[in-house]
Amino acid sequence: MNKEKKAEYMKVWRKANRAKCNIHNRRYRLKKFGIIIPKKKLTEQEKKERKLLARKKYYTKNKEKIRIRRRPYQKKYMKKYFKKAKMKVFHYYSGHPAKCARCGFKDVRALQLDHIAGGGVKHIKKIKMNHYAWVIKNKFPNNYQILCANCNWIKRFENNEVRKDENETKINS
Repeated sequence: MNKEKKAEYMKVWRKANRAKCNIHNRRYRLKKFGIIIPKKKLTEQEKKERKLLARKKYYTKNKEKIRIRRRPYQKKYMKKYFKKAKMKVFHYYSGHPAKCARCGFKDVRALQLDHIAGGGVKHIKKIKMNHYAWVIKNKFPNNYQILCANCNWIKRFENNEVRKDENETKINS
């Protein structure tokens, strides 16, 4: 920054921060006569507020850089968290070895959380968060069961819950 630009910047800054400049100048003038005015000590609450404000300011300036740095850690953590949440929900609704409510299938990789009354897709879109985390947060509502993927699809077909595409109906008619 050359001298002219710096001088212009300082002129604008002083105009915007007149109160700070006045306090500084007053301290400087009194210091010449041997009178020292101590700076105001901040309370713990004020310190916390300043730290929080500084963090927010830094985050808004460097949002993308921070997100890129956090991404691998977050993916690993969230995968672990959702796996635990899923198992917690399965154990609550189906007992300790998690199993299908219809056929008794026990392989956790194929088990799914099912809305007993149907309408699960609409509900998941409405809540806008992980389904298992939502169930835990809302203290395990009674309108759920654990089904294996096959039983879940069979139930959807039997109860006519399967969504029909417009193309499919045109072909059949």
